Amino acid sequence: MGDNDVSDMFLNFVMHKKLQEYVDIDLTSFFPEELSFRDQRVIWERWTRCGMGFRDSPYEAVQAMLFADEVIRGNPDDPTNIF
Repeated sequence: MGDNDVSDMFLNFVMHKKLQEYVDIDLTSFFPEELSFRDQRVIWERWTRCGMGFRDSPYEAVQAMLFADEVIRGNPDDPTNIF
């Protein structure tokens, strides 16, 4: 039995590429001076990390943790593997 609390670590994991295209942030009101350097009316930035409140964040965080655990432990069939 185990308990993995990953709620505080969502920002450590990258959001899936297919979801990133739907999570853009409008930063125009924070950086209006940047509009003069760009030929744009709006400054958009893409959110790439799992965030609190996103329905898929717990799934993606646990999936990444399990993948990392598998890589760290290495090949279980290797006789020199200490795990």
